[in-house]
Amino acid sequence: MAKAKILPRDLTTSEVAERLGITPRAVRGLIQRGHFPNARKLPGASNPHLIPLPDVEDYLVVREARRKEKSAAVPKKE
Repeated sequence: MAKAKILPRDLTTSEVAERLGITPRAVRGLIQRGHFPNARKLPGASNPHLIPLPDVEDYLVVREARRKEKSAAVPKKE
C-alpha cells in the first residue's frame, strides 16, 4: 500500500478543529457530510484525516455566508 503523501497545505483533523474553533469529532462529522470533499484518511485505525487547506478555506466562506443569511433573516428587536 502506498504511503499517503502529506502536502504542505494539508491539515490534520486537529489542526482544522483548532482553526474552526470546534472539536476534532465535529471535523470528522463535517468530513462525513461532505464539507471537505478532498479529505483523505491516513492508514491505520486511529490516524487522522488530512484535509487540504483550500477545502477549509472554502468551508469558511460557506459558513460565513450562512451566518449572514441567518442574521439577515432574524427580525431586529426595537
